Amino acid sequence: MNLRNLQSALLKIDVNALGTFTSNRRDGAWVYSGTNLDGLRATLDIVEKIPVLKRYADAANATSLSRRPGDTLEFTNEDFSKLYTATSTVSTLVPTLISALNELNGNEKPYTIYIKLPDTNDLVSAAQTLVEINKIISQVINHPSIGGHLTLTSWQNGSLWIELAVGSSLAVHTIGKLVNSAALAYREILKNRYLEEQVNAVAVRAASMEDLRVALQKNLQLLIDAEARQLYNGYIAGNKEDAGNENDQIERIKYSIKTLSELLDKGAEIHPSLLAPQEEQKLFPDMKALPKLLSDIKQLKS
Repeated sequence: MNLRNLQSALLKIDVNALGTFTSNRRDGAWVYSGTNLDGLRATLDIVEKIPVLKRYADAANATSLSRRPGDTLEFTNEDFSKLYTATSTVSTLVPTLISALNELNGNEKPYTIYIKLPDTNDLVSAAQTLVEINKIISQVINHPSIGGHLTLTSWQNGSLWIELAVGSSLAVHTIGKLVNSAALAYREILKNRYLEEQVNAVAVRAASMEDLRVALQKNLQLLIDAEARQLYNGYIAGNKEDAGNENDQIERIKYSIKTLSELLDKGAEIHPSLLAPQEEQKLFPDMKALPKLLSDIKQLKS
């Protein structure tokens, strides 16, 4: 897990949803109770996915908490002690880790995005992907009406994550729209692939299969055309320096959407800075949800 993903995961943890544990004497004996346990279980699902905190989630889940439903329960002294220690430690560590990561990111340039390249061990393939990404983004944000430009600010060690400064807030907005358009095209690619598999399974004639492929590609292209036109109208149209170049600019945007959708299909990701304003972060699609698109499509077809 790289630093960006770690920070993102930590920010999802609500330290006020780690349950409440109390001990009281009742009829001369100690009673150990826990409340708000449904929230604790949901939070532990997040905590266990974070390597540095996983041991505490494991310790909590090793108690009867994981075997007994209910938002309020009584525990043995041993389970109570394990739960109290684990939740108290997580409650202390999470804000400390977030603060430390904010310090590390303090030198982050404004208007930054993060890109995960598709996994590869081939240097030439990684280099070609970087060239494609530069073209995909630059030919859209370098327009005078956007005022963006790309600067490589860091390459995280041991990963294929890169950090790019893009030059302006409007460039971040434009890239968010571009990535959204590519995600829609990627969804269409997944849908087309699934439909072809279903048709192949019933052994249709080759000519009919080719007709289907042509129709599906046409629908994909219509989607890309519409998204490119929308992006152009929203961010570029009306600039006097663009007079007479509308068609060329739209064709470049189409290329960017199509090529980026193919990179998403290979496992690429594009994220805004975690320090960006919420309105900028919301412009970008949830990259973690993209692999779930195919299962959603299959459910719709079944």
